[in-house]
Amino acid sequence: MDLKSDQVQNLLAAFASIYVSVTGPYWEVVTSGNVPYVQLYRYIQNVEAFLQKCIETPSILLNGKPDWCGQEYYVPIKPRLADALKSVVRNEAILVPAIKTSCEAMIKTICKQLADFLTGVFFGEKPDDQTLSQTKFAHVTNLACEHHFGDLDSSQKRRPNASLHHHLSVQMLKRSRIKLKDWYNALPEEKKASLWKAAHKGGKTYAR
Repeated sequence: MDLKSDQVQNLLAAFASIYVSVTGPYWEVVTSGNVPYVQLYRYIQNVEAFLQKCIETPSILLNGKPDWCGQEYYVPIKPRLADALKSVVRNEAILVPAIKTSCEAMIKTICKQLADFLTGVFFGEKPDDQTLSQTKFAHVTNLACEHHFGDLDSSQKRRPNASLHHHLSVQMLKRSRIKLKDWYNALPEEKKASLWKAAHKGGKTYAR
């Protein structure tokens, strides 16, 4: 079975269409920084309704025009991808079940992991101004945490025998190096010397 296989081409067409119409735009929504946490409900409820329509009429997914979000979140389709999708000889016996199964699985995931944003649930309605103000700094994704854990993992691989205190200190310095530099430069010379002495002594202790 290779890329010339009718089955493989239709499965790839289904997955590519899901990316163009569902997962790609959703990623743009949550990473854009334009949608506050408590206003995600509009998009999540819309994408659930869109997936329901795709189950009933799979051809909607193949149009590449998701009506559940604004055009500013559309995924730019490169000509090569567009031409590849158009060139696929559609086999309804393969394409339709693949689309239906994928959409049903995504709806199931929404109902499990994003249930709080559905109609009638805690975050499923328009928030008042006070709630919107109190949650405006809430992160929509955990990408920041992923970056920190990635850096920590990399540091531990480079120095597996170093203490956790060492690794955390390195990460804090990396993330705040500009502010720390400004703070350090503003210190008097006596304070700098004292700080270096304490750091040298403490470094030997925590590196063990």
